[in-house]
Amino acid sequence: MQIQLQKIAPLYLETEKTQGSQIWNQELVFNKGEKIAIVAPSGSGKSSLIHFLYLLRNEYSGKILFDGNNTASFSPETKAICRQQHI
Repeated sequence: MQIQLQKIAPLYLETEKTQGSQIWNQELVFNKGEKIAIVAPSGSGKSSLIHFLYLLRNEYSGKILFDGNNTASFSPETKAICRQQHI
C-alpha cells in the first residue's frame, strides 16, 4: 500500500503551527514497509496526523490517498477494512 499526503493540514491548527512543517501542506508519499519517525513539539498535530491516517477523523484540508484512492470517498465499511488489513 502507498499513502500519499497532498497538502493536508488540520483545519483547527493555527497557521503558525503549520508553516515550516515537514508534514503539513506538503506533498509526501509513504510506501509499505517504510519506517517513519515523527518528532515534533507538543501541540503540533502528531496525534491528529495518526488519526487522519487511521481514517478516524477528517477535519483537514487537502487529500489523503491510499493506493491512489481518495480516502474522503471511502464508506465506513471501506475505512474499517483499510484499518484492519493495511494500517
